[in-house]
Amino acid sequence: MRRPILYLLLPLFLIYSCKKDHSAITPPAQKMYRVSFDASGFTQRIGTGSVKGKQVNSLQTNDTGTEYDVDAFSYVVYNNQNDGLIHQILQKAGTPGWGTVIDSLPAGNYNVYFMAYNSSYVSVDVNNRNMYVSSGFAPWPDTYFKKLGSFTVSDQAISQPVSLERIVGQVTFKLLDTLPPNPGWAAVSVSADYYMYNFDSGPTGTLKPTGSFSTTITSRTNVTASTFVMNTAPVSATISCYTATGAGIGQVSVPNVSVVPNRQTILTGYLLGTNAGVSPTLGQAWGPPVSGGF
Repeated sequence: MRRPILYLLLPLFLIYSCKKDHSAITPPAQKMYRVSFDASGFTQRIGTGSVKGKQVNSLQTNDTGTEYDVDAFSYVVYNNQNDGLIHQILQKAGTPGWGTVIDSLPAGNYNVYFMAYNSSYVSVDVNNRNMYVSSGFAPWPDTYFKKLGSFTVSDQAISQPVSLERIVGQVTFKLLDTLPPNPGWAAVSVSADYYMYNFDSGPTGTLKPTGSFSTTITSRTNVTASTFVMNTAPVSATISCYTATGAGIGQVSVPNVSVVPNRQTILTGYLLGTNAGVSPTLGQAWGPPVSGGF
């Protein structure tokens, strides 16, 4: 009698087993949509004290190979409340796909940020949504940024170009002197600059004097030296020149220098002897010039 009873109970075990397996099935994964951004047309190249190439739209490294060139491109996306990091992609210069981002996101609203900078001088804090100057307080290198606020992903793939904007200005000294033999380098600094840039509110943090942005002097005449500046309030700018052995040649400071993002403020005058004042101008290399003299 035992065997027939087991046969009668077997269907009940099978029914229970099927119900149990069915209840354990996980819901389908959230559907993802392809999003892509192209900033590779960003071709502006900045040399120390000069601008090379096209105006305001490039993400290529400087062909002069200076240590201050842009060498990192970062894409960061948060939910639209900015309380949750969704994804970050970092690209170093020279890698395939430089300036192009391909990602997958579920339908929803997001805040998307792009930045291009020199990773030797600038660090990115994605938790607090800041870029900041590292290594003591070096001057800003050439730095670019773009925010796409309330970016919406719906039910289809998205592809769009992105144009990053330079968030620093440049102060350039042009010397009218003939320097002594064996010149070495020129160093430019300003009296007060921001050391941090918030993704949403812009320049922030305590204003501090910057370190020096140095340029090798290759000629005794037509010496030009520059520094990048984020502070748009008037600053005092200083240039100091040295021989190849480190001996000081001369120094001059110019007060009340105006700085405008994506523009070059050019200060022209004499380092040695009697000051010959020249009025300031904004250099046309980036945009309408701002000029001054000393």
